[in-house]
Amino acid sequence: MRLGEVAVLAGRQKPDDREALLIGFHQARLPAPSQLPASRGFAVEAIRHPTLPNLLLLALTRQQGARSDLFEAMAQDLIGLLADALHDDEQAVADAVLARIRAWQDFMSYQRAGILSEDEEIGLHGELVVLEQLLAALPDSAAVVDMWQGPLRGLHDFMLPVGALEAKATTSAIGFRATIGSLEQLDLAIRSPIYLAAVRLAGSDAGSTLPHRVAQLRARLAACSGHAGQSFSARLLRAGYIDAFADRYTRRLTLSDLRWIEVGSDFPLLTAASVPRGVVSARYVIDLDMRALPTTSLTTILEAAGLK
Repeated sequence: MRLGEVAVLAGRQKPDDREALLIGFHQARLPAPSQLPASRGFAVEAIRHPTLPNLLLLALTRQQGARSDLFEAMAQDLIGLLADALHDDEQAVADAVLARIRAWQDFMSYQRAGILSEDEEIGLHGELVVLEQLLAALPDSAAVVDMWQGPLRGLHDFMLPVGALEAKATTSAIGFRATIGSLEQLDLAIRSPIYLAAVRLAGSDAGSTLPHRVAQLRARLAACSGHAGQSFSARLLRAGYIDAFADRYTRRLTLSDLRWIEVGSDFPLLTAASVPRGVVSARYVIDLDMRALPTTSLTTILEAAGLK
């Protein structure tokens, strides 16, 4: 099969008959073997085959004992990426493929069942709601997607040019428990200002499933640069969302409330400077409904960040 200038082949590696996906390039440069991504789920090699002398093949092979459904999902994802990049320069396609393989490497470095837990699903809904708000407010969509650092294990969900934004989501109608993952997450001595987006979601037949929300954002980004869409898909993958398993997400959620809260001197938090000596890490929960926390607006946040 050909997708633009790129050849795509399926194969099996002998002698143990493991599935393989081969992507053939005519002129693109690939990294040295030591710099190719590797994962416990798949192996990556750059090879040449005597029957295809004009192609440099990027071969992905399922490792012994790895899940075949995840390898199939990765193959489908990479083929979809190639289909979307039909008219791109071959080197740009090769770079995009390697970037997506590294995203799969990151995904498979964690013990995952293939679908998000309920809490992870709700949390991703919340981050996507905030992403929607930022895309509606700012003209550079690619820059907005790059701000989304939560899936990349960043300290903050969204890194602004000045300050940071944390997305917290709940489906509880009473109380808003937000988990703070570390002593550093709300530490103004590390980054300032810091804001929380308190996203309250409610179950509703008129609400959006997670795949529907993803599709809406993809449609918005389709009109932008290819980088924005590719970066968004890679972040989804690193967040644990796989398109091949989209039909497993049936929960419909609608946005019932969104508050923007600035972390100030009277905000209930723990930092390295405020805990007893000897405490070096902590994960804690605060209730954003327990006290009247002062709210702000997204416009004010963006102005403080130098984006308005």
